[in-house]
Amino acid sequence: MEFAASLPEIKPVEGRGEPQFCSLRDGISAFSREIAGKMLVVSDERSYSSLAFAARLPRTVCVVLSGEDGLPLFSMPDGVGGVFAAGGRAAMVAARLFAAVRRVPCLLAPSEAAQDGVFAREDACIGGECGAFPLAEARVIWDEALLSPSLAEGFARLLLARLGLFEAQALKLLGYPCPLSEEAFACTDGLFGEISAPQVVRMNAALRKFEAAGARSGEGVVLARSAGDGMAAYCTLLALYGAFFAKGKPRKYLVPHYGPPLMPPTPEEYARLAVRLEANRGAALRLLEPLARARETHLRVYAELGGRRREGLCAGFQALPCAVPEGLCARIRDLGLLEEL
Repeated sequence: MEFAASLPEIKPVEGRGEPQFCSLRDGISAFSREIAGKMLVVSDERSYSSLAFAARLPRTVCVVLSGEDGLPLFSMPDGVGGVFAAGGRAAMVAARLFAAVRRVPCLLAPSEAAQDGVFAREDACIGGECGAFPLAEARVIWDEALLSPSLAEGFARLLLARLGLFEAQALKLLGYPCPLSEEAFACTDGLFGEISAPQVVRMNAALRKFEAAGARSGEGVVLARSAGDGMAAYCTLLALYGAFFAKGKPRKYLVPHYGPPLMPPTPEEYARLAVRLEANRGAALRLLEPLARARETHLRVYAELGGRRREGLCAGFQALPCAVPEGLCARIRDLGLLEEL
């Protein structure tokens, strides 16, 4: 699956509207005409070759980040009038941090179809310190050639987003209040029809904006980042959630491991959770059914986008209750059903 050849040529960076598809060269050219002084061009180790041409342009200073720390950007001399960044999440966040501190315009060209670091308020690192530093709102362009290698993972991220929304619904059924964005849920309905490469990018951008506004991303994203494989994380949790609601029987005489400061549920909390599981199995399985039914279709689309599926369970899902204490796997653990998987 490739980007549609008929995508219109759209002039970038005219106003602060929705992101548009255009080439890196056109994006830098238009951006350079808007700013005074030097233009800082930021890339990472995967994307720097795509910006090699920028080193020959007038008024540009190029930096290649080798990690998540944005400190090297702040060694730039005064006179930088804007920052252009192409790359993954770390490059996006570092450029937005620099733009916020220096109060200059920022234009981003993400290399990851998942659009991490582009819209959300994420932690940034500077000088070895990581935290909630200010990040500028940036304008965004999408370069087809830069995004193409990440389309499969971008599609897996869409599936994880839909599964995360199911997780929120399931937690509510089990008696754990959990916010659910109906708009985000409706956005993922596109997964059950024909989906093009541009749609993968646009849907991810929309979902990252919903998540920035408070929508739940789900514990699957945490598992995918630790395993480095979004589809493996998705298939593992889809199977786990399905088995839990279809056949899970609480094991009340087994006490799972709880690392500090986590505590097991009280007998009353355990009883309420067990009763709610029995009462809501059918409702949860009906909510999960569209994803389960479309599993083979989604695997085919993932392969068409260039993804290679890894067989077997994704390692590390047993650690999710500690990593995401409010997630569904934590409730599965509370019932003693995660220990021996």
